[in-house]
Amino acid sequence: MRPPIPPVSLVDPGPARLPAGANGAGRPGAARRNPVSVGPTVTPPGWYPDPSGAPIERWWNGGAWDHATRQVPAQLPMVPGPCGAPIVPPPGPYGYAPPRNSAATAGMVLGIICMVVNSFLLVSVPALILSIVGLSRAGQLERSGFGAIGRTKAVWGLVLAILGTLGTAFFKLFLF
Repeated sequence: MRPPIPPVSLVDPGPARLPAGANGAGRPGAARRNPVSVGPTVTPPGWYPDPSGAPIERWWNGGAWDHATRQVPAQLPMVPGPCGAPIVPPPGPYGYAPPRNSAATAGMVLGIICMVVNSFLLVSVPALILSIVGLSRAGQLERSGFGAIGRTKAVWGLVLAILGTLGTAFFKLFLF
């Protein structure tokens, strides 16, 4: 909502400080004339898009546009989720963190471990389960527009878990 520009404005000669967060706020000599409008106001004071269309925000003091400006805060992208609800990635050091598929990574790591150590199928069963969950998550991420994150890891985890299970079963049958 863009605040209206008042038809008539007067200048209040009293000094005023820049609003919090404005360029130069708190500096000595930051006092300036405070524009005041004539007539009732319906828009509360705050930062609004610049009426000239510039990619900045301008301070609306409740009655008139002020000279204080600031850069427009960065917005996180909104991506529709699998049920239509938007998924907003959590903020990270460079704007936002990409989604991860931890189940696929864990399934692949357990698949590698079960190729070496798989006593009583204790490692291959969780590897199979986590790899299947990772494949499902990769499908959800792909439908949400992020791509099939972790699909290759989940497939490798599944293949290695199956090979580890078959190798363990064959080895146990050979021994007993």
